[in-house]
Amino acid sequence: MSKTELQTFWQAPRIALWAGILLTLIGLVTRYFIGARGVSSVTPLLFGMPIALLGVVALEPRYARRALQSVAVLSLLGVLATLHVLPLLNALLRGQPFSGNVAVVLANGLMLLLCALLLVVCMVAFLYAWWQQLRR
Repeated sequence: MSKTELQTFWQAPRIALWAGILLTLIGLVTRYFIGARGVSSVTPLLFGMPIALLGVVALEPRYARRALQSVAVLSLLGVLATLHVLPLLNALLRGQPFSGNVAVVLANGLMLLLCALLLVVCMVAFLYAWWQQLRR
């Protein structure tokens, strides 16, 4: 591949941008409209803002590869940071006694889902770019 040919990563930059915006909105709603306090209530916001900014950077084809690699790392960290919510969601679904804020658990569950999906999208985009490079 010559220097003038740039890799394309399908729609992954746009997906990363919208996932980051959605995570940021989830964090803002949890923190300010619902009124939840604590670090767990702003976790989606703390991961959503950098993911959205990296999604904007990834729209530029020259920077797309590194920005999407950074998005993949942040989404992996987001998944690892919110894995603690799985037993809480299980207890919530079974109707067991629950100590904590339901809105924070649901927001972190949505963050877990979005970060996992974003990680899958990034991996598919990297495989797509690799396949396109092999075909040349």
